[in-house]
Amino acid sequence: LLRLKLSLADVEAALSAAGDPRGGAAARVVNDLIAAPGAGSDGDGLREVLQAMEEAVGGERLPRPDVVTYCCAAAALYDNGDVAAAKAVLEGADHTPNSNPQTKPTLRQRKKAAAAQRVAEGIAVLYEDDDVIVVNKPNGLVVHHPPPEPRAKRGSKANADPSLSNAVLELADGCLSRVGGTDNRGVVHRLDKAVSGAILFAKTDLAHALMVRQFYRREIVEKSYVALCAGAFPDSSGRLDADVDGLPATSQYSVLGSTPAADATLVEVQTFTGRKHQIRRHLQGAGCPIFLDPLEPAFAPSRRMRKKAVSRNASLGVAPGASMGAPPPCIAELQERNDGDRIFLHARTFRFQHPLDADRGVVSVEAALPAWWGVILEDLGLALEEAQPKP
Repeated sequence: LLRLKLSLADVEAALSAAGDPRGGAAARVVNDLIAAPGAGSDGDGLREVLQAMEEAVGGERLPRPDVVTYCCAAAALYDNGDVAAAKAVLEGADHTPNSNPQTKPTLRQRKKAAAAQRVAEGIAVLYEDDDVIVVNKPNGLVVHHPPPEPRAKRGSKANADPSLSNAVLELADGCLSRVGGTDNRGVVHRLDKAVSGAILFAKTDLAHALMVRQFYRREIVEKSYVALCAGAFPDSSGRLDADVDGLPATSQYSVLGSTPAADATLVEVQTFTGRKHQIRRHLQGAGCPIFLDPLEPAFAPSRRMRKKAVSRNASLGVAPGASMGAPPPCIAELQERNDGDRIFLHARTFRFQHPLDADRGVVSVEAALPAWWGVILEDLGLALEEAQPKP
């Protein structure tokens, strides 16, 4: 593990060069090495590095370990056959506050659990076994809430609404990984609140660690989306390479159909990197923003959100969407009732290597489109064929 230990010098250099007080660049240096094949061959050395990172204080040029760090380290130890050590490492990624398990739930907690149960009743389970569960996320539901503020007022309504994580916890009978803590139960990856489609949750800590590393290494066999965009693309397919928030990002699109007036196009998109808002930004940058997406000023549902989108786009050098032309009448009518909680972007297919059961091999799921898409696509004369099964 000499490479990893020596990389701490690279970490200091990365911090100095990037001027990154949060240690994002430096953390990626360490995470890349921990995620590399064979990193678990020296378990003692790996735990020594983690301890040094955990004990780092503000004045030291050393990144604190994040959930990815812990998960990649645990996965490396698991690969090396040290299951007990892998589970011990994951305890550092459990940020659940100490509490008395015998404490009676408060009225607010009971109401929140009841709301989560009602939400769960409307969510389709696409795949489930002892290690993972994949569901079809509806629009307008956050995947998880941020941790509550330390000094939040008693009775505050922050995070009062149920999250997808809360609902999946009900579907999984309370069995979700604790990696990441109470507010992140089972969360391996995310979809924006306004986006629908297939999303995976881990039911065990080890499955969580192995799936996080699978995402970090970009080993997911296939994850594809469908989007309904304004305007028309110059080609039937293409590659979109543009930085997102200063990080390299790559997407690939294929046109599935367009209207005769070329004012709306249905596309399939695959991503090769996992940046926040990546597809939304890439399609917007290509001049074909996703309908109803408030990142596009023309589709922002309020003056405040429109000003925010204009300012954000100007800082990113994104061209204004005025050149798109008027949207189809059915979209314009929907836009008038838009509250920003749904956009025409859906995670349609998801294929992944099962984290713990080699006999299951690659698991494939397909998430049906939300019902409200169907009316619009029919009105536009567009159709989405069933995804072809993969060998």
